[in-house]
Amino acid sequence: MSTSTNSKTVAVAVDGSAANRAALEWAVSHAERSGADLVVVAIAEPYEVIGGYIPETPPTEYLRPVVHDALAKVRQTLPDERTGYLLETGHPVSVLQQVAADKDMLVVGKRGMGAIGRLVIGSTSIAVAGRAHAPVVVVPVGWEPEGSANGPVVVGVDIDKDHDAGLRFAFRTAQERGVEVRAVQVWEPHPVLAGDASIFVNAFDDWVKQSRSEFQLRMEKLADEFPGVKVEVVQVVGQPVHHLLEEAADAQLLVLGRDAKDRLSGFALGSVARGVLHHSDIPVAVIPAH
Repeated sequence: MSTSTNSKTVAVAVDGSAANRAALEWAVSHAERSGADLVVVAIAEPYEVIGGYIPETPPTEYLRPVVHDALAKVRQTLPDERTGYLLETGHPVSVLQQVAADKDMLVVGKRGMGAIGRLVIGSTSIAVAGRAHAPVVVVPVGWEPEGSANGPVVVGVDIDKDHDAGLRFAFRTAQERGVEVRAVQVWEPHPVLAGDASIFVNAFDDWVKQSRSEFQLRMEKLADEFPGVKVEVVQVVGQPVHHLLEEAADAQLLVLGRDAKDRLSGFALGSVARGVLHHSDIPVAVIPAH
């Protein structure tokens, strides 16, 4: 890493594939907007030793051109002193977890095939997002920033969460980009309510009243921290994955929070987060509680 006095650092995983370019572009754009340093990370999986033969050339050597090309692209936008690289050997999930431990953000692609094998595919990126101690942004293949540059930052809000990390991340990002926040609450009623329309309607009304009251308190606190950021509140009933993706159709980023308890149980993204990550066509940021 070049010498820099910056306190913020973003890491982006690269593998040399065309599919991974979207993640690199997103990371460069974010670092430029936020003033963060950017570290390019390439990971080579160890050789499988057959018959006692160990190749003389370490697997990382095959990734040096990948790192060189990625840095060249990064330095078209960022000054050299704000860029650097890591070239590691190991399993992508565990290595990326270690990398994220002392970074402010990790950016990964949702799919990608490198010259020497798998690096960042759907299962890897989702596993990292469920375990990392830092925010993880998962950028899908083919994402283009031009079409959503003025789109809102959408954040999924759960009134049962005990933290505001996801909301705060969404507000900060929206403030940096000069766009609004769209806060989406989705209520998925228990199946027993569907059989009685009157019970369902009353339950939904009670949920709206309670959640709006609690949500308003959260918004007032965040308004003091991020003045000037406009907020649109959306409350709907139905399947959370469907509605979150629908509300984020015109967005530039979809933000999801992750409970502190998730970190303690290994791979612990809930079904909603996994569904969103699998199906989203826009970048998704997963924000741990701490």
